[in-house]
Amino acid sequence: YHGDDDPVKFLKFVAQCKRFVREAGLAPEDQVARCANFLHGKAYKYYATMISMEENNWSLEKFLTGIYDYCFPPDFRLKQRRKLDEFRQGNLLVKTYAAELELLFRLVGDVTDIQKVDKLWNGLRRELRQALWREGLDFKTSKWDEVMAVATRHEMA
Repeated sequence: YHGDDDPVKFLKFVAQCKRFVREAGLAPEDQVARCANFLHGKAYKYYATMISMEENNWSLEKFLTGIYDYCFPPDFRLKQRRKLDEFRQGNLLVKTYAAELELLFRLVGDVTDIQKVDKLWNGLRRELRQALWREGLDFKTSKWDEVMAVATRHEMA
C-alpha cells in the first residue's frame, strides 16, 4: 500500500494484511513489522517515522488506524458520513446499492447492524420499500439478508 487516499486500495491492504497475519499464525508482537513490509511511499514514511522504533507498543488495529489517519484527509471520514447520510438507491440495482453502502459503512465505522438495515431499507426506491412492507418485513426488526432477498426478488419482477 502506497498511502493513496483511495478507500478501496486501503481496504484491500487491510484485508490482505489481516489474512496474512491469520494464515501465517503470527504472534501479536510480530504482526505490525510483517505487515509493514508491504508499505511503500507515504504509508511507509509514516511507519518509519512514527512506528518502527516502538513497534512493540502498536497493535495491528492501532497500526492500521494510524496509517488511515495519516494517509487520508482529516475530514475524509466526515465527508463519507455525509455521503452515507445522503446516499439513495436511485437507478442502481439493489446489489450495487448494497455494495456501495457496505463500503461506506466500513469507511465511516461505528455503524450497528440495525442502523445498516435502516439505511438499506430507507434508501431503497419507494416501490421496493412498499414491497418489503407487504411481505411483512420491518426496518427495525428485519435482517440485512432478508431485506436484500425480498428487494432483489421484487426488483426482478
